[in-house]
Amino acid sequence: VLKPNLGYPPPEGMPSWTCLTDYRVLAALTELCLEAGAKRVITADGPAHGITGTHMFEATGIKAAVEKAGGEVCALDEEDYLLRPVPKGTTMQQQWLPRICLDADVIINVPKVKPTRVGKFTLGYKNMFGLVPEDERLPWHRIPEHFYFLVDLMRVIPPTFTVKDGLVIQEGEGPRFGTPVDWGVIVMGKDPVATEAVTILAIGHETYEQPLLPIAQKAGQGTMDLNKIEIRGK
Repeated sequence: VLKPNLGYPPPEGMPSWTCLTDYRVLAALTELCLEAGAKRVITADGPAHGITGTHMFEATGIKAAVEKAGGEVCALDEEDYLLRPVPKGTTMQQQWLPRICLDADVIINVPKVKPTRVGKFTLGYKNMFGLVPEDERLPWHRIPEHFYFLVDLMRVIPPTFTVKDGLVIQEGEGPRFGTPVDWGVIVMGKDPVATEAVTILAIGHETYEQPLLPIAQKAGQGTMDLNKIEIRGK
């Protein structure tokens, strides 16, 4: 399963990839997974604010691009959810999650790099919020509970790999109305904390500006210590 960011429709007059995961990244990942031997590659997400996943997949061109590459799309708002325990959860002891994601052999988290109003940055951890049923999300938009909830979510359904779409990013008023910036960078890694920390540094901020990182590190989900992170590439 590839988990993109399909949270909101883009503002009028702006291409979808300015605030959503670029279909080119999803198509490329689909091809690579199939080449690596995957039997099925499914791009799945649940948008926000009453917008259907079916509409978002078609309107953004993701459905056409992914299917051309040999993959499938799945609107999570039309799927079954199962209740799963959250081991050592801080904010919750159990959570409803999509069956198709729980059954997946591999989950690749494919977020968009952009700012947001709740939590400052929409990166890997925030992107997994789309797996939560829409009618359960609003209470967890409080700060600091939001950060602890995202870390708890990673306890029960951690991604195998994270690939951050930084081809076109935003600055300013995210997550929809920020100013597009051609960045042309993909940041990826196995450690979700390290991948998040490196991305924040690469866009010109400091790791302490993403308050969930020390929470995630303390929970044993990875490291934000640059001395312990192997960075390959430019």
